[in-house]
Amino acid sequence: MPELTAEQIEAVKNLLQRVALLEDEVLPQVTTQLTSLNNLANGLARRFHTVDGAAIQQQLSDLGAEIHSYIAENFVSKASNLNSNNAICVKAPQPFSGQASYIDSFFTQLQVVFLADSSKFSNNDENKVLYTINCLAGTALNYVLPFIKDIDPSNKPEMLTNFTTFTRLLYSAFADSNPTVNAEGALRNLKHTGSAAVYASEFRRLSILLSWNNDALVSQYLLNLKDTIKDELARRDPIKELNDLMNISIDIDNRLFARNKQKLGNQPRPVQQRYVTKPETTPMDLNAVSTHNNNFLPRGPLTQDEKDRRRRLNLCVYCAMPGHLLPLAQTRTVTSLVALPSQLS
Repeated sequence: MPELTAEQIEAVKNLLQRVALLEDEVLPQVTTQLTSLNNLANGLARRFHTVDGAAIQQQLSDLGAEIHSYIAENFVSKASNLNSNNAICVKAPQPFSGQASYIDSFFTQLQVVFLADSSKFSNNDENKVLYTINCLAGTALNYVLPFIKDIDPSNKPEMLTNFTTFTRLLYSAFADSNPTVNAEGALRNLKHTGSAAVYASEFRRLSILLSWNNDALVSQYLLNLKDTIKDELARRDPIKELNDLMNISIDIDNRLFARNKQKLGNQPRPVQQRYVTKPETTPMDLNAVSTHNNNFLPRGPLTQDEKDRRRRLNLCVYCAMPGHLLPLAQTRTVTSLVALPSQLS
């Protein structure tokens, strides 16, 4: 027998201590509860012997009836109401007004509504017909009006009591009269302009109406794919199954879309140029410039009256302008006279 390690011996000791502790704490509680149960049983036995057995049996029967009644009222009826109220809420189909391309989708949506609420429509063709008429509009509604106008409730026409007959009536009036030829033309003209998922979905819908084999469908599907996806498929081994080709083309299209989006996000934002509107300029006053420049050109001597007038008005005795004295005007004159020979040379 292998020997225990020190850790195992310590674990066993701890376990024994916990067992002893539980015995000390739990055993008195169990003993107390057992004593209480025995006392309760003895009390019930004494009451049973002192009371008439027939009366107890009657009380038990009445109590059982009350229990069954309570269960029926509060559980069974509520459960049935809960099941009826928990029907799946399905959106009503879009109104059908006679479009041949929509009639298949319209009746498919109706079947979903009928299955979701089987309590109303299961084995009840009349309810199905009435609900379908309620979803008609435009030309389609006008088409069935003569059948339901002035109807005799005791003698209803078959189209109102048989959903299959009503369906055939609408199909004969609004469905495509030559679906194969039209589907073939639509399939050949189908182009991959949006996402590959939309292209594949429409291609599959049209191909169901045709009897083309797999190779013909693969060839037609590849023909009108985007060039970017064709380029990627050209790097791979040929794909022979239509379903595989659709799935791979959708995956390539999604990856290219994500990559293009990433590239656009990495491009730096263009710097917006600010255009400042220049203030409107006024035409230059040539006379004012000429007069201003003439003030600094050499001139002849002033009369004594003009000199007195300028001094009296605090005007420059040289240029007759206010705000400066003679030395400033003389400085400008000297500067202009010095620069004048160099400009003339």
